[in-house]
Parts: sequence; structure tokens; C-alpha cells
Amino acid sequence: MNSRKDDLHIHSIHSDGSNTPKQIIEIAMSKKVANLALTDHDNIEGSKIAVKYNSKNLKIYSVFFLHLQGFH
Repeated sequence: MNSRKDDLHIHSIHSDGSNTPKQIIEIAMSKKVANLALTDHDNIEGSKIAVKYNSKNLKIYSVFFLHLQGFH
């Protein structure tokens, strides 16, 4: 059985999340997450900060969501 963990949809305080990018990385590493997608809305600031705290065992993907007025 594969014990790898992935979290492919998480938001930081740079969007509508409650954790800083550093906290997200620390939590992910403590839970042995292998792949993490930081999916903040309308910006990539959280992703740019998160990579500074990354270990070589965690792959971080930046997913950019652009909200257009009138669409959601």
C-alpha cells in the first residue's frame, strides 16, 4: 500500500486561508505530505514564500485562480 500523502488544494493567508505559507509547509512536512498545491486566489505570493521554507522532500505546485467579476 502506498503511504504517500498529497494535499492538492490549500489556501494561505494570501487568499482566504488561515495559515501562513511557512506554517503550511511545516504542517505538510510533519504529516509527511509528498505533493502540495498552494491554490491562493488572484495571486502567487504565498507560493513564492512557501518555496523558501521547502525541504527537498516536498514538491510544491502553485495553482493560480483568477476570479473574474460576475463569475465564480
